Amino acid sequence: MKRLGWIAVIATLVWLEPAHATCANGFTIYVSGQVPDITFRGGVPQTIRFNPWYASFNSNSFSCGIFARVTTPGVSVQQTYGCPGSGCPVIPPGEWAAVGDAYSGPINAVFHKDTDIPLIFDGSAPAGAQGILEIAVRDNDLGIPSQVVVATGNVYVESATPPLTSFLVGSTAANIAGYRVLLDHPWLNGNPGQNLFVAHLRNPGGSIFGTSWNHPLAVEYDPFAGRWAIRNSDGVAMPAGLAFQVRVDPSAQLYCTSGFPGNYAEILVLHPAANGNIFASVLVTPIAGGPHPVAVRYLAPYWRILYSDGATIPQSTCFNVQVFAFTQYLDDPASGDLSGKANTAANWGTGVDMGGFGTGHQSGASRSLMFDWGLENPYRQMMLTYNATPMGFTAAYDPRSFGFTAPNPFGLGGRWTVYHEDGTTMPLNARFNLWATCAGPVWYPDGDHDGAGVGVEGVASCAPLAGYAARNGDCDDGDGAVYPGAPEINDGQDNQCPGDVGYGQVDEVGGLAVFTDAITFCWSAQTGAGSYQVARSSARSFSGCSTLVSTAETCASDATVPAIRQVLHYLVRAQAPYAGSWGVNSGGAERLLICP
Repeated sequence: MKRLGWIAVIATLVWLEPAHATCANGFTIYVSGQVPDITFRGGVPQTIRFNPWYASFNSNSFSCGIFARVTTPGVSVQQTYGCPGSGCPVIPPGEWAAVGDAYSGPINAVFHKDTDIPLIFDGSAPAGAQGILEIAVRDNDLGIPSQVVVATGNVYVESATPPLTSFLVGSTAANIAGYRVLLDHPWLNGNPGQNLFVAHLRNPGGSIFGTSWNHPLAVEYDPFAGRWAIRNSDGVAMPAGLAFQVRVDPSAQLYCTSGFPGNYAEILVLHPAANGNIFASVLVTPIAGGPHPVAVRYLAPYWRILYSDGATIPQSTCFNVQVFAFTQYLDDPASGDLSGKANTAANWGTGVDMGGFGTGHQSGASRSLMFDWGLENPYRQMMLTYNATPMGFTAAYDPRSFGFTAPNPFGLGGRWTVYHEDGTTMPLNARFNLWATCAGPVWYPDGDHDGAGVGVEGVASCAPLAGYAARNGDCDDGDGAVYPGAPEINDGQDNQCPGDVGYGQVDEVGGLAVFTDAITFCWSAQTGAGSYQVARSSARSFSGCSTLVSTAETCASDATVPAIRQVLHYLVRAQAPYAGSWGVNSGGAERLLICP
């Protein structure tokens, strides 16, 4: 896996032009939030669309054009700008497609453009292929192909059940190796060039119980085991019973101090989405390194990585870094800024918590996160990095280890919290870059709102989309009672789809039918059924049968004692308002019973 990035230290400061998208009429545009992971199924052609959030500003700079490309084999980008919709060319992998202008849209706002960006997979790549989606802006209108990448995402080709890119791992006797927890993941094993992020979770699943862990964390690759590991940077033995959130992200980048002997105060993040951009959110996980908490700060024109306790960074120390050009900002002290609490309902999954002011926002060692994308969902995977200068405002350094607490019934408003692992009180002006990682669910048009969509084209989005469903395969998108895996109800039609158990039978009674005692035969109720018919036969084929009872109940009594070596068999079906199927025989044929 190729690892992108620039290596720099504070001693090698070089001026670069700020890398953001602007146009001649004074319009600056950033890609806002994260680009969702996009996963295709190996060998299956498909189109997946997505529409990034954009944030716009007044500006005196100059630039035009939004472009996209994908490096994953077999995945192309369809051009959507400067051509008729159906006649727009499909640009092959690795080449730039024009997907929008950089000047239309509202100013000083956060918005979607009218046109999605289509990614088209031709089915040629096998499961396991990976690549990067890049979104860029052209920094001139002279016809010079100079794209500045301002957002990246991951595009995978995988099997029907792809491995998770964000997951929770617990420390156990089986995976602990001294001060480390060894990870077992197909995209990590044997891949020393992979990028990953980690955070400690105090209470997995939102449990009311939890364990703090006041030790700085990092990751490292074990070449002998061929595994990545989460490590305690202070060398303390890793105990069983801890929980860690992990994000695998090939689109992230690697930044290191110089290999020359010496210690360094900071590492420059020379990233085109961050250069000259005080609004950027920079997320960091150390690779090995010393036992020190990590922070980021902005000193124009660059963001920098440093140890928040003032320690210097040794030579050849590296960090995995992900940059988001613009995110949500909570408790923003800047009057008139784009961000603020009013924008937190947009589910971008990235944000900067600016301060601890506000009712219910802070309690002792914990900071409650007021972003709606973290509300009442204890199974999200969250990452954080301390931000000493969000939007240029200075915060005191808080040289401690931080962890997350997932929402629980007794938490602060059902929200995620960040807390001091050592239990000390959180400063009111502590500020964090936050990332609720998005594994990129694909949404499909769902006209009947039954939770199953249709079509070969999906839309990748971190947030639920109105009128869309997160699964595909509805066999009747005009009827909300018919979808894959639907329960059979008494409505005179087959509610299942091809491949489902019960497909081809109408109004059959599902679930278990059992004797609850020696004479009482019971079955599962069917929604809509007003009465049931029970048939009995001494032949398994029901070649001869009798109607035992018709009843509005879901149980019937039969005190008949079978003869020696005789077995009595029972079937049940809905009788009203619609007479249902008796089911199928052992050969799969519909049972057509006539029972007196």
